[in-house]
Amino acid sequence: MYRTFTIIKKELRDLVRDRRTMFFMIIFPAVIIPFLIGGVSKLTTSIMHKEMDKTLKIAIVGSENDPKLVEFIREQDKVILINTLSEDQIKSQILNETIDAAILIPNYAREYLSKNKQIELKHYFRSGKGENINEKRLNQILEDYFSPLIKARYELFSINKLVFEPYAVYKIDVATEQEKFGKTIGTFLPYMFLLFCFSGAMYPALDLGAGEKERGTLETILTSPASQLEILTGKFIVVSFFGVMSVVFGLIGMLAAINLNSEIPPEIIKIAMTILGTKPIFLMLSLLFPIALFFAAFLLSISFYAKTFKEAQSIMGPLNILIIIPIMIGMMPGITLEPSNAWIPILHVSLAMNDIIAGTLSWALYFEVMLSLLFFTGLSMWISVKFVSREEVIFRG
Repeated sequence: MYRTFTIIKKELRDLVRDRRTMFFMIIFPAVIIPFLIGGVSKLTTSIMHKEMDKTLKIAIVGSENDPKLVEFIREQDKVILINTLSEDQIKSQILNETIDAAILIPNYAREYLSKNKQIELKHYFRSGKGENINEKRLNQILEDYFSPLIKARYELFSINKLVFEPYAVYKIDVATEQEKFGKTIGTFLPYMFLLFCFSGAMYPALDLGAGEKERGTLETILTSPASQLEILTGKFIVVSFFGVMSVVFGLIGMLAAINLNSEIPPEIIKIAMTILGTKPIFLMLSLLFPIALFFAAFLLSISFYAKTFKEAQSIMGPLNILIIIPIMIGMMPGITLEPSNAWIPILHVSLAMNDIIAGTLSWALYFEVMLSLLFFTGLSMWISVKFVSREEVIFRG
C-alpha cells in the first residue's frame, strides 16, 4: 500500500507540471461551462431582441382586395409595406432577404367578406434562423386584425362561441419546478459531465502510459521494488482522480456562471441551486467515481499498448465521438432509466444523472446502476491488469 501511495505522489507531481493536462482538468471545464451558460444565453437574448426590434418588411400582393387589412398592417410599429411585387417575385425576394414576409390577398376577398365567408390568405415566410420570429410577429398582427371580425360575426348571427367549445380543458401540471427544470437541463449536464470526465482522464492516461514509454521512464518504474499491480493501481487512481476533478471544476464553473449571470431570473437560480445541492451532487459524484475508474482502465490499456504518444492519441481521439453515442441515445425523447438499460455502460449513468437532476430517481434503479458500474469497472480493471502485465505489450516497439 505504501508503494502505491508513492506511485500516486510521483505521478501527481509529474502531471501537475504538465500544462496541457492542467488545462484540460481545470481551465477547460471551468471556462467552457460558464461560456455556454453565460455567453450563449446572452448571445441568444441579444439576437432575439435584435430580431424583435428590427423593422419588418412585408410585401402585400392584392392590397386593393382588402384595404382595411392593409391599413391595419401599415399602422403597426416597425413595419414597412411593399405593394409593388407580383406573386411570382415573392419567393425570390424572401430568399435574398429583400423582404421578410409576404401576404397574398385573393381577388374574391371583398365579396367573401360581405357574405361572411372564409377567405384563404397566403402567408409566405422563410423558416430557420431569425425568420421564425418574423413569422410569429406577422401572425400576431393578423390575429389582432381577425379577432374583432370573428367577434362581430358571432354577434351578427347571435351565436355564443361556447356552443362550439363543449369542453374547456384546464391543464394542471403536477410536476415540481425542480422536475420541470431538471428535465430541461438534465439532458445537457450528463452529456457535459461524462465528456469532461473522459477528456480529463484521457490526457493523464496518455502521459502515464505512452508518454513514459517514449521518455524511457516506464522501464525504470517497472524495475523499482513496487510490483506491477501496485504501479498500475497508482496510475489507475491518478487518472481517475483527474477525470473526476475535471467534472468538479466544471461544476464550480457552472455555479459561478449561474450566480453571476444577470440574464437568469432569480427563481430559476433558486431552482438551479436546489438541483445542484449537496444530495444531487453527492449522488452524481458517486456515479462518476466508478465510471472514471472504468475510463482509466480502458484508456491506460490503450496508452500502454501504443508504441508512441502520437499513436495513442490517434486511437483515443475518435473515442470521444464513440462515447457520445450512448449519451445521445439517453437524450432522445421517451428514453428513461429502466431495468432493461440499467446495465448498458455510459447510457445508464447518463439516464441516472438525468433522474437525479429532475429529482425522480428510483433508489432501486440507482443501486442497480451502481452494481452494474462496479461490475464493469472491476472487469475492465482486471482485464487491463492482465493485459498490461504482458511484457510484449509494455515493451511493444
